[in-house]
Amino acid sequence: MEASLLQAYAPRDPLREYFQGRVSLRQLRLMIEHLPLTAPAYRAEAGHGWTDETLLSWDVSSQLRVLNAALANMFREKGAPPVKPELLPAPGMDGGYSDGDVLDEVEQQEISSNLERLWGP
Repeated sequence: MEASLLQAYAPRDPLREYFQGRVSLRQLRLMIEHLPLTAPAYRAEAGHGWTDETLLSWDVSSQLRVLNAALANMFREKGAPPVKPELLPAPGMDGGYSDGDVLDEVEQQEISSNLERLWGP
């Protein structure tokens, strides 16, 4: 956290100011709570360097790719292999969810059945 404070408030050093008595503990706490969203502390907590805007752009791109693949599958010739969307890699995604969500068996089966319905077994 110290490095995050130093980088976010450079050239100030909030920790030094706190220990020298120029900043109160309350002010230091507020400085930490209101770190900018681009601060290294947020990137370290999330495990990636993507901002909310970048994640939103990735999500929109993924949804459009899935819709395009579904549309192509609706009009494919009989016997042709199904078209699968080519998704861009996301931060921390290794085939699963990376945002801390835990999927139960019902959700996993629902996702699998939807994928099979769209693209076949």
